[in-house]
Amino acid sequence: MILVFKELKPGRNAFSFTAEPAELDLPREDPAFTETIAVELVAHKQVNLIQLRLSAGTRVRMVCSRCGETFTRGLSGEATYVIRQGKERLTREKTLSDEDVFTIFTTEGELDTLPLIREVLLLEVPMRPLCREDCAGLCPVCGANWNVETCPHREQKEETRKSLAVLQDLWRQMQEQHREG
Repeated sequence: MILVFKELKPGRNAFSFTAEPAELDLPREDPAFTETIAVELVAHKQVNLIQLRLSAGTRVRMVCSRCGETFTRGLSGEATYVIRQGKERLTREKTLSDEDVFTIFTTEGELDTLPLIREVLLLEVPMRPLCREDCAGLCPVCGANWNVETCPHREQKEETRKSLAVLQDLWRQMQEQHREG
C-alpha cells in the first residue's frame, strides 16, 4: 500500500487490508508464507511528521529445528515508525535513540509500506523454530523422533546423564576442598 501524505487528514488515519505473500516477496519455503497477511496501519499526521504504527499477522509453515517435523503457527509483529519529509541533517557524531532508528526520511510525498510490513514479519520468524516448547528432538544414534516413539538409546542417554552427575558432584567437592585448603 502506498501511503500518500497529502491525502492523509490531520490526526488519526486507520487502514486495514490484506496482502499476499508474493506481494511482499516473502519466502515460499522454510519458513513458508502461504496464507494471506492481515495488515493494520494507523498513521497519525502532525504538522511536520507522520507517526506510522503497523501490525501484520498470518500463519507460517516451518520445520522444527529439533525433530524436523513440519508445523504451522501464527506469526504477528508490529512496529512504529516516524516519517519525516525532507533529508536527514547529518552531524559529525550522534548517539542514536530509538526514534532515530525507526525514523524514515523521504523527499517524496508518499511511502510504500510493503517493505516495512515484510520487515516486521521476517523479524518475527524464530531463528530456531520449535514445533512445541518441550520438543524432545531426534535420537542422535538411530534418528527416532522422541516426541512420538522411544528407543533404547534414550535410556542410555539418561544413564549417562546420571553418571555424569556423579562426576559433577565430585568436581564440586574437590573445588570446595581446594578453596578451604
